[in-house]
Amino acid sequence: MNNSIENICRNLYNNLLSVEEGFKLLSELMYSDYQLVSDKEPPNDIELLVMSPNGEIHISSWRPAYNIFACQGKEESSNNWKWKVL
Repeated sequence: MNNSIENICRNLYNNLLSVEEGFKLLSELMYSDYQLVSDKEPPNDIELLVMSPNGEIHISSWRPAYNIFACQGKEESSNNWKWKVL
């Protein structure tokens, strides 16, 4: 099964997954395959799933002029933040 957010939600809606199975798959999807900003600069002009150093998850975009995500303050460093394409 393709474990995209859309497919998991569709399978939940069609009762092909239990709520517990859906939650587990969504949790795995939310917390896997992130890249550090210090390793690779995020792409511009798209929404990203972003994880702060303390584990908070945001939907945000990259602000290349400031080298931060839109959910950060201008003075904040993004080096320890992680991101992935939705």
